[in-house]
Amino acid sequence: MADSSLATTIRDFLDAALKPRSGRVGTSGIYAPTLYRGQPFKKSLLPRLFRPDDPNDLNDATRISQVIDNENRLLKQFKNDSPYLLPSVPNNEWDWLSMAQHFTLPTRLLDWTANPLTALFFAVEQDNCPDPVVYAYYTGIASKTIVTQDMKTDRKLNPLKIKKTKVFQPSWHSVRVALQAGWHTAHAIYARKDGRKYMRPLDEMETHRQRLRLIPIDPGSVQDLRDGLADMGIKHSSVYGDLESVCTSIKRRVFA
Repeated sequence: MADSSLATTIRDFLDAALKPRSGRVGTSGIYAPTLYRGQPFKKSLLPRLFRPDDPNDLNDATRISQVIDNENRLLKQFKNDSPYLLPSVPNNEWDWLSMAQHFTLPTRLLDWTANPLTALFFAVEQDNCPDPVVYAYYTGIASKTIVTQDMKTDRKLNPLKIKKTKVFQPSWHSVRVALQAGWHTAHAIYARKDGRKYMRPLDEMETHRQRLRLIPIDPGSVQDLRDGLADMGIKHSSVYGDLESVCTSIKRRVFA
């Protein structure tokens, strides 16, 4: 799953990120891109709502029931309290979840991007990047997992009740999602034959592990990579798209 050598330059990174098996149209006719996720350190590919303090809690029935209850309460309250503040009001549950995720509510979604350079930005943007990595996820070999725009409005396909992890592109409900070429994986809570429920990180399930490539980034090259990305227009102001981010970009450039 992992490339053995550290990427020290943007070219190194793109050589690894754009290896064969990139985005294509699957046999079903559904567009199935390669997606990317950058992280300042390696950690399990598990959405925020599911992350436990104790790894054993991924199988704990009481905690899983609490997760399900919290998810329903969070989304219901968000739908009730937010509409007058939203840039656009979603017309389906998938985009409601995406909007909630965008504004930091914990959800069962994990953020991805179709742009490898945006993922690299997220891997190196923080001041402390001890073990930066980028994951490449090849959706093209499993296009049945993709929820299309038309499928999102099917009320029978509820992201809170899915039995298998899905992939979808949110409607561009905000400037930030559009700038980041955002996608999500929507993670299922699985059930064993005896009915017991459990949660698993994406990188610990064989079906998904086969679709993943881990690209390690050299921590000693973080500043050079930041500078190179900024020269290509990939910086806080262009990734986040607000005035605060413009100021962050300016400070990074002046005080680097």
